[in-house]
Amino acid sequence: PEDLDDRPAAEPSSASPMPAKQVDAAAKPAQTWRDTLVEMVSSPNLLCLGVGYAFLTLIRVAVQDWSLIILQDTRKVSIAVARDCMVMLEAGGFLGGMFAGVLSDRLFGGRRGPALVLFTAAIAPIVLAIAWAPLTHDTERTVLGALFGALGFFSF
Repeated sequence: PEDLDDRPAAEPSSASPMPAKQVDAAAKPAQTWRDTLVEMVSSPNLLCLGVGYAFLTLIRVAVQDWSLIILQDTRKVSIAVARDCMVMLEAGGFLGGMFAGVLSDRLFGGRRGPALVLFTAAIAPIVLAIAWAPLTHDTERTVLGALFGALGFFSF
């Protein structure tokens, strides 16, 4: 066999659809899963986002678990109205989750934190309205349904 070191280097063809791959000698080695985990845990932005989402999840679970009982006991609504409120909560949550993703991608450049803060701030007035909104028998299904839909929208 011929000595390969004596051959001239092949020049890349201009007709080649793929450019020649260049190797960077100073390239960082691939991160291990431990490096990634340490980086994630030590990120203040991710920590803030996680704590905010934990509180948001706590609110959502509490609402899902206790709303039927509280609506029947304190607001004296029927089981059918309370059930419809839970349906609206879930439907609002589906739409809100989709909207939050689009909002954070388009308005906030992919950052989830500002959308989380905005949506969480909207929850307090909705919860107060659920607790204190004046209802009649004719309007309870519509008003409470809309409020629970809005609560789901901002809490999922």
